[in-house]
Amino acid sequence: MLCLIYRVLHENPNKYTGEELQDYCAPEPIFSSDDHRKRFRDTLSFWSKSPHQLWSSGQEKKLSLDLPVESNGFSVSEIAHQLRHRLMAIDFSDISSDEDEFGASKAIRSFAYILTQDKFSIFNHALTKEEIDASFASNFGNFSLNDSEKSYFIEFCNFLGISEKVGSQDFLDPTRLLDSFVSKIFEDTRELKATDFFQRLAECVPIVDNGKYNVLVRELIGAETDMPNSLSINLSHAINRLKEKRVIQIAETSDDMNAIVLNLPNGIERQISSITLLRGIQ
Repeated sequence: MLCLIYRVLHENPNKYTGEELQDYCAPEPIFSSDDHRKRFRDTLSFWSKSPHQLWSSGQEKKLSLDLPVESNGFSVSEIAHQLRHRLMAIDFSDISSDEDEFGASKAIRSFAYILTQDKFSIFNHALTKEEIDASFASNFGNFSLNDSEKSYFIEFCNFLGISEKVGSQDFLDPTRLLDSFVSKIFEDTRELKATDFFQRLAECVPIVDNGKYNVLVRELIGAETDMPNSLSINLSHAINRLKEKRVIQIAETSDDMNAIVLNLPNGIERQISSITLLRGIQ
């Protein structure tokens, strides 16, 4: 539904009001239940509200896209890219609260939590309702997801690039999530010390290692929080994939006291001292 609305507004800015858009995309008479009728309205309304809005109304209440970064079409990957930037920029007051701030803090808390769980990396446990339920119950029970939330959670992990499908199964792999922020991280340079790169990454994507929401979740589950130079398997795997895709180049070292340690899913450790942006270099 989100992608449908996005595409129509991309192709027809300032043409439809909310009611006109619903009549065009999902006229209520075609649905047999009230739940189905309101789904379009709820989606349209939710993504029109700050701070996570993707569209807004202007003159005569006509709708147009309202995006966080420059747009490049309306493909599913582009919509996910825009959504990552919007969601990661939200400043929540307390993601551990029972209140679902902006209707999004519970999701961000769950994303941050799952990224602390290296057991869901490739070659390990798949992301399934049963495995997610068991994981939350083991160390995050106060924030467990209900059955319907678990299904949407897995879908949104894939949509946002937090996980990837391998065959019919989902495993944690935040490569696409990170890829959306590489240009922002390197906005004023082509090369960064590894420590500086990961500091900037944590600021741009606060649900990954050393990001403020990831650190808070680690405190809640009693996990180690003071490990700035050693990365989780999930983040290490994503960095290595960005290297393999030649988005970045990493300089390995064995004698840099400030080196960052990648812990790869196959058990190999790599110490890196700097990261260079390759994308865009001819």
